Amino acid sequence: KKSCQQRANNPRSWKAPKGFKQPKGWAVFNGGATFKPCSTVKWHYDSEGSPENNSLLIQTIRESFDLISERTGLKFVEKKKKVKKSENRINLDWDWERKGNTSALASGGGYGYNSGDGEVTFSPINDNIFPQWNDGLAGFDAIRASDGTVVFIGNGWTVVHEILHAMGFGHVDDPSSIMYPSTGAVEFSEGDIAGMNKMYLSHPCNIK
Repeated sequence: KKSCQQRANNPRSWKAPKGFKQPKGWAVFNGGATFKPCSTVKWHYDSEGSPENNSLLIQTIRESFDLISERTGLKFVEKKKKVKKSENRINLDWDWERKGNTSALASGGGYGYNSGDGEVTFSPINDNIFPQWNDGLAGFDAIRASDGTVVFIGNGWTVVHEILHAMGFGHVDDPSSIMYPSTGAVEFSEGDIAGMNKMYLSHPCNIK
């Protein structure tokens, strides 16, 4: 009981144990969870350098954090200024070229197990080729062809995908997963939910 109480008062991030075998449906990025369970994570979106006609992206980002909060138990708080490194944080921006990125629509990552530090960077370059960040693709709806197949998905799932990278989740080979590299899914898979539960939600916050 004492050990449980100490765990609740001083929660630690989930770390992949020695000899950890990757479970089906979800994957670990950089050794484990970026943040401690039950913690508050501050985030800031810097729109400088963004392409035109993407005014709805900020709302999509807010909704993405809400979706993830429900599945992880983390509390996400929007900040007006870039969050300092000393705080639990995820900063989102368009600083693509300076960070050395060359392809893809966006990138995301956490700075390792228990670091409390993650980032997401969107690409204004690829927007000229494929308008993922155009307001016409805002949100989370699936755009389907007459035969019912998904033609495009709302850019919200791409945002969710990158935020999950920042939280410590890696790519998987299941096309139904949000963490599949091409982000073709339009809802969380069983593997996505299992991973968020294992790395965050299943840990105790308080013991009465």
